Amino acid sequence: MHVEETKVIKILFLLNNLPGYFEGGITHLLNVSKAEVLVCKEKDDSKAPFENFIPQHLLLNKEDFCTEDLLNTFISFNPKICYVTGWKSKQYLKIVHKLKKSGVTIVSGLDNPWRGDFRQRVGMLLSQMLKNRYFDYIWVSGMSQYQFAKGLGFKKERILKNLYIADTANFSVSKDVYSKKILFVGRLEKEKNIELLVQCFGNLTEEERNGWMLTIIGNGSLKQNITDKPYIVVKSFMQPSELQTEIVDAGAFILPSRYEPWGVVVQEFAMAGLPLILSDKVNAGEEYLINGYNGYSFKYNNMDSLKKGMIKIFNSSEDQLKEMGMRSKKLASRNDYEIWANTLLSVLS
Repeated sequence: MHVEETKVIKILFLLNNLPGYFEGGITHLLNVSKAEVLVCKEKDDSKAPFENFIPQHLLLNKEDFCTEDLLNTFISFNPKICYVTGWKSKQYLKIVHKLKKSGVTIVSGLDNPWRGDFRQRVGMLLSQMLKNRYFDYIWVSGMSQYQFAKGLGFKKERILKNLYIADTANFSVSKDVYSKKILFVGRLEKEKNIELLVQCFGNLTEEERNGWMLTIIGNGSLKQNITDKPYIVVKSFMQPSELQTEIVDAGAFILPSRYEPWGVVVQEFAMAGLPLILSDKVNAGEEYLINGYNGYSFKYNNMDSLKKGMIKIFNSSEDQLKEMGMRSKKLASRNDYEIWANTLLSVLS
């Protein structure tokens, strides 16, 4: 969208939390698109305590205000666009309803994939009745979410794509070495299937492992169950900038999740030039993994399928790993913060 230099667009963000990758898009709006922003967040994720770099006067904590004070603050800000993350917060819904009535364009995020189960179908019927009350557009992370949005009654011209974008600049590291180290980075919780990964990796013979090590980086309730072994190293959560040292000599990235609505981490490590091993429940794989081209997909919760995928990587030469890594980077480069920012601004066109 072409915006005159003298015209300033004000954008309000109502968020649950503020992960680094989402903050990167907001920062792009501030620094490149020259928009004015105000961000309100509900809480910080103690398992992924990302540092925030947005100026403090632009960042509000939802818990510090009552609904009326928040609404008055937002009305005084006078935004043209309001993005709200999801539909669960009754306080946020009350606010966006008021803002929508005053002429603000409301954009809702959606990262839940369409599963077609009973709960989603019932929720879909209710949402169809409510969407016109609260939202003008819906912003989805991928095709599974796009199908859900269509089912909710949004017309295709009201559905925005590429909600989640990685900080591609921060993860675009120079890699000359592909050593025998496979990385897992994420929350150490049941939905990530980390215990299956550790068990499967531990069950490999030395010949099958072929000298590869597993490095696990993250925090969570399962961390106490995972201990260092001669072939497994466990490290605490790292800021994105700290991960570069781990990426430089890594040979591949793995995400074995049993449930992953999207997974920005997939684009991050694809951009870092790593081959990928993803379960078929990682929805970001639809965008950033081509099976057999830049890595391998396996059937979630299936140890034999996971084992086959790992052994294929472990038997690859360094040149083959490098070639797959270059392909990953090519796929990851298709989406960046410029596209993200202009996707949001397009609602005013």
